[in-house]
Amino acid sequence: MIAVFVTGTYAWNNPGVDKTALEITASGTSSGASSDTDDDGATLHIDTNKDENIIDIYIENWGKSAVAARLQIREYAESGSDAAPFISAAELDDIDTWNTHIPKTTSNSDIDDCNKGAAKKFHTYWKWEVTGTSKNYYPAPADNRADKTFIDTDNTKGTIDVSTKETPTVKDVITIKSWQNKDEPIDSYWVYDSDGWVYWAKPIASGSATGVLRIKVTQAANPNGEYYYGLNIETQMGTEDGGDDNSYLIFSKKDNGSWTTDAKTLCEALWSK
Repeated sequence: MIAVFVTGTYAWNNPGVDKTALEITASGTSSGASSDTDDDGATLHIDTNKDENIIDIYIENWGKSAVAARLQIREYAESGSDAAPFISAAELDDIDTWNTHIPKTTSNSDIDDCNKGAAKKFHTYWKWEVTGTSKNYYPAPADNRADKTFIDTDNTKGTIDVSTKETPTVKDVITIKSWQNKDEPIDSYWVYDSDGWVYWAKPIASGSATGVLRIKVTQAANPNGEYYYGLNIETQMGTEDGGDDNSYLIFSKKDNGSWTTDAKTLCEALWSK
């Protein structure tokens, strides 16, 4: 399998437009598995409920081999006539400078909140509610799997029929310390590590998907003047035996964001239990 890297960007309020209601847009690019050349691959799904300001994130494995998956969410905000970023070093056009969302503490009570310096300011204005759920979805169309820029967005057509599948139910969204305290279950959990990577704590079997990681955003206040708030979600996937560039071991590489010792333990346990 060729490892899959997916980036999706979500924005609330267009730059230079002062609004009080949130607006969600989605776009993205990916490189990696193609159904034209590989038996293995996976697709990031993003469903947005614009009326309730909800993003549903889940990953479908349409290939033949089980897949490990993780994702990371970054935030960016700017406001005022000079479009000043909330974090001075951040740039709207450079995702690498955006702030990684990391839970405030190792407990679950603050998993929705952000823990770093100026980044706390984001959640003065935009509150998160992070939960796990399940839903019916349409598998990614075979013709689109070969398109390395494809992210399956707004996959809620409103009709459940024989072509739909159902994601597993998420037992909980927890920190990695809480996962350890539960005796490290290999089960349907989204596990938030201390560096901001969120791991699906079981292999995604062929023809199945992760549970849904749901983010509901509520605007608590308006910044002064015009403003922009955006999220970026990066997803990485790999098989057990895909080789140096194709297996879950890509998570360990510095160029891919690396992993912590705790995450290494989790990922190795995926294939041993």
